[in-house]
Amino acid sequence: MNISQVEKLTGISKQNIRFYEKEELIHPTRNESNGYREYGEAEIQDLKLIRVLRKTGMSLEDIKSVLIGNISLSDAAAKRKQQVEIERAELLNVIRLCEELRRESKDRIDSDYFLSYIEREEQKGNKFYQLIEDYKQVARYESNRKFMFIPDIIINTSHEFTDALLKYAKDQNKDITITKEGMYPEFILDGIEYSAMRIHGRYGSTVHCEMLHPELEEPKTMDIGRRKTLILCIRILPLIIWEIILFFTTYYMWGEDALAGTILTMVFFAVIYLVNLFHNL
Repeated sequence: MNISQVEKLTGISKQNIRFYEKEELIHPTRNESNGYREYGEAEIQDLKLIRVLRKTGMSLEDIKSVLIGNISLSDAAAKRKQQVEIERAELLNVIRLCEELRRESKDRIDSDYFLSYIEREEQKGNKFYQLIEDYKQVARYESNRKFMFIPDIIINTSHEFTDALLKYAKDQNKDITITKEGMYPEFILDGIEYSAMRIHGRYGSTVHCEMLHPELEEPKTMDIGRRKTLILCIRILPLIIWEIILFFTTYYMWGEDALAGTILTMVFFAVIYLVNLFHNL
């Protein structure tokens, strides 16, 4: 069975199938006559199980242990359940802390009291710090996943595109290797593979870069559920900031009479933004 048939049968994309092979979760054979991968019933069943376990947020390391028999499915599920319960407890503590902070103001808050409270809770095993570290890790991933820059030169040829990428890397003090030249070049930046494209706008051109294999760079130390929640928080933050600025700007410049139309505009753009956000999450 070829990879296209496997994709249709399992509902897993070709990219992820190759990724799971690279991570040694599946082991297709090679057709000696043409060199293509061939997938049998064992690989199909393993891929379906991988898809189920990934839905629970189980790490690739634990899934691999299940597949090779180092740990039973029952034990792996029990371990994942325990992790989720710990995460739920952490989130409940954060919710309680936020509820307390909601009653305070910056001018009269007793920070020492709250720091003591956090320290007491962490001594009991409730990790506020871990949430912060996870957020930082996901924020770094998001900033690296896609980025753009405005080139100093006009890009009309593949050679000029290469020069623009090399200059960007030099200005940012990053290591770069061009792996494919052209108007849709590919390159390795600080060990991460990217593709790039030029986009013309009203005020000039911008270069948009995106990871070729984002799944390889995803934070591996946290489960899928937590990672997606943090990614959602990071991506929704610009919308919140924009809407707050728009609301208060309208209020102070035009008064209450203009707020109704502004709120409708805010809701309209928020719906469009959120639909696109969840579609690409």
